[in-house]
Amino acid sequence: MGLVNARLPRALRDRDTTHMTQPALCQLLYVSRATEKMSMRDAMSIVDAASVNNAKIGVTGLLCYGGGHFLQVLEGDGDVVSRTFCRITRDDRHADVRLIDFSVIQARRFEDWSMRLINLDDPAHPEASRRPERFRFDGTHPFFSTDPQVAFWMLFEQKQQALAHRG
Repeated sequence: MGLVNARLPRALRDRDTTHMTQPALCQLLYVSRATEKMSMRDAMSIVDAASVNNAKIGVTGLLCYGGGHFLQVLEGDGDVVSRTFCRITRDDRHADVRLIDFSVIQARRFEDWSMRLINLDDPAHPEASRRPERFRFDGTHPFFSTDPQVAFWMLFEQKQQALAHRG
C-alpha cells in the first residue's frame, strides 16, 4: 500500500473504484483531402477494411467522400478513437488532415455501422457533387464544413437518409 493510499480513510481505501476508470465515450470529427482521385472501388476497400478493424475495437462511424475530400466521424473509447485518428493522419491516402472536434459524448449517434461510406460524388458526373444544398456555401473548407456543429449535422442528416433508403 502506497503512502498516499495509507493516509486515505479506510472507507475510501476499500472503495470499489472500477467505475471511476471506465473509458470515456468520445466522438471525433475530421476532414481531409484525398491524395489521389478515388474510384468507388478504392473508397469501398477503405471502408471494408475499416469496418472489420473498427468492429474489433468497438469504433463506429460514418465516412463521407465528395469533391476529393473526406469528412468522417468516429465514436468509441477515447483512447481507441485517438489511436485510430493517428493512424489515419499517417495514411498516404489522406492529406491536409484537419481535426474538427474531439468530444466526450453521452451516447453514440452513429452506432448503426462500424463504418459506412456515403459517396457524395455522382458516378455519372464525377465533377458534380451531391453535397446537400444547405451545406454548400460554408467558407471554412473547400468542400465540407469545419464548423463542428455544421459538420456533425451534415453527417447525421446523411445517416438518416441512408437509414431511410435501406428499409
